[in-house]
Amino acid sequence: RLKMALKAGRMAVWDYRIQDDQLNWSDEVFALFERASFPVTLDDFKRLIHPDDVALAQERFEHAVRTGEPFYAELRVPLPGGGTRWVADYGHFEYATDGTPLHVIGIVQDITEQRRLRDELLAAGARWQLLVDQSPQAIQVVNLDGRTRSVNQAWQRMWGVPLEALQDYNVLHDEQLERNGVLPKLRQVLAGGQVDEPIVITYDRAQTPEVPSAPPRPLVVSTRVFASRDAQGSVEALVLMQEDVSALVEAEAEVKRHREHLEDLVAQRTAEIHVQRAKLQTMLDGIPGIVSYWDRDLRNRFANHGYREWLGVNAEDAGGKHFSEIFSPAYLARAQPMIDRVLRGEQLRFEAEFPRVGAPGTAYGEIHYIPDRQGDEVVGFFVMAFDITSLKLAKEHADAANVAKTAFLANMSHEIRTPLNAIIGMAHLMRRAGLPTEQEQRLDKLMAAGEHLLSILNAILELTKIDAGKLELDEAPLQIELLLSDVAAMFEPRATAKGLAVVVQAANLPTELVGDATRLQQALLNLYGNAVKFTERGQVTLSARTLDEGPDHALLRFEVRDTGVGVPPDVLPRLFKVFEQADNSTSRRYGGTGLGLAITRRLAQLMGGEAGATSTPGQGSCFWFTARLQKSPLRWASAPSPQPMAGQAEVQLAQRHQGRCVLLC
Repeated sequence: RLKMALKAGRMAVWDYRIQDDQLNWSDEVFALFERASFPVTLDDFKRLIHPDDVALAQERFEHAVRTGEPFYAELRVPLPGGGTRWVADYGHFEYATDGTPLHVIGIVQDITEQRRLRDELLAAGARWQLLVDQSPQAIQVVNLDGRTRSVNQAWQRMWGVPLEALQDYNVLHDEQLERNGVLPKLRQVLAGGQVDEPIVITYDRAQTPEVPSAPPRPLVVSTRVFASRDAQGSVEALVLMQEDVSALVEAEAEVKRHREHLEDLVAQRTAEIHVQRAKLQTMLDGIPGIVSYWDRDLRNRFANHGYREWLGVNAEDAGGKHFSEIFSPAYLARAQPMIDRVLRGEQLRFEAEFPRVGAPGTAYGEIHYIPDRQGDEVVGFFVMAFDITSLKLAKEHADAANVAKTAFLANMSHEIRTPLNAIIGMAHLMRRAGLPTEQEQRLDKLMAAGEHLLSILNAILELTKIDAGKLELDEAPLQIELLLSDVAAMFEPRATAKGLAVVVQAANLPTELVGDATRLQQALLNLYGNAVKFTERGQVTLSARTLDEGPDHALLRFEVRDTGVGVPPDVLPRLFKVFEQADNSTSRRYGGTGLGLAITRRLAQLMGGEAGATSTPGQGSCFWFTARLQKSPLRWASAPSPQPMAGQAEVQLAQRHQGRCVLLC
């Protein structure tokens, strides 16, 4: 509403800070002066108005300062494109408590049309009534006795009454005009004087009962008073040119309220920023490390108290210092590549030796460089550094202990496995030599216990090799169908004893694949053995299919599905962890070490795949792993004949070494 009122009245807002000599014009002021926007001073304003009006403007301004009255002047503005524009400049002063003027809020209005009309009215008596009646200005002509002679249409619209309603009204007897100091000025004009400034008052129609009509709201009226003279130059009437400036006054008050509100908000926000900054400083000082900010010139703009603890530099002293003034040249040389990268917009995290004051030996820090982006430009960077010396030393000790543990487990596994193999082998030979039934049963239990213990040792040794990074995968030609059949054959006696149906599915697989058959078989045996163990009836399905294939590789998925007891949903996520089983109680029904699935997952990861499972309790499970295998036609061209399955190994061994003693290790 404010903008609409200003635009309708061809008005614009300005303010002037006297002490700063800062004259602030709105865009509309520049439009009235037909000038591009620029920082304006009082001297600039004087240069923009007509040279003959500079003295008048100066005199009116000084008069307003002396008397405390509002500033008003009607001035000419030469336009850049030629011609002159008349403007009325209003100004209201604000003073300090000691009476010193501080600030002026003003409104400038284009009165070119009003001046033109006034000049024409004074110059063309023959056209007087026509011009008065058609004028957009509210005009009232008052006789010397105070009675209204005529009003134009604009006046009637503004006040809402016709001329006939004023027959009992006398301007010179109006008490409101007397109280507001208007009548003395009217008498001054009647006496032949002149009133240059407009008279602005708030007029309440409800206090004028002699004018019949429903009283509208009070109006803020600006009135210019002129004397109408006869041919001899004597005053024969008063001409009152009136304007409803209620919107203008409201706009001025609104501008003032907005300015005061804005100042309050700025003060409040400034206080909040100080509080938040203090809180942030306290929080950052409490961080056990270094937090700082550096601009592009490597000047420090902020540092927390960690600088004093680490470097012996107070946070207050670090401000404004160059990077080289705080850190040694050697450290700056090491950090420079990182600084260049972060200033290019990279976020960095790295570990480095840190020159911490008072730290015994070498101190290590985990350092973060975070770029400060403003739009597309990096204007600086944040640094966060944390002391990880204790953590690094602890990790080194833990790594050393882990290496020692791995070596110990490997050695102990070999030391135990060698005599255990001998025990199992000798028991096998004793059984084949023939024993009484009771002794044979006892020997079977001995062999079963030995084989179980050997499987545990093999699993521990396998896991140890994987963790130590010493397990290397072979690459040899693979026949996936034969591999699956071999695995199924190994558990065929157990599956048959339980009445389980065994299904092997391997169709449309890629050819000429190479990989580590032993590790693939080991992973499949772990999954297939569990399926047979946990399935009492139904079937076990062993399958392989292609997930992805390229010119030189193929990603295969191996699955083992069963109709066994299933796995509860809360147990399934931890099954592939070391020493984890679905039932970890001492009274569990099924045996096992909990290492098979963990080994399967790690073998799958070594082969570029992953392992997982889905299960429904009471219906069965599906355990799977993937492996990325390479294609190699050349290796296949020179490949030896396929190896026999496990069920054929004993027959071929007897054929090749008949009559000899063979030690199995």
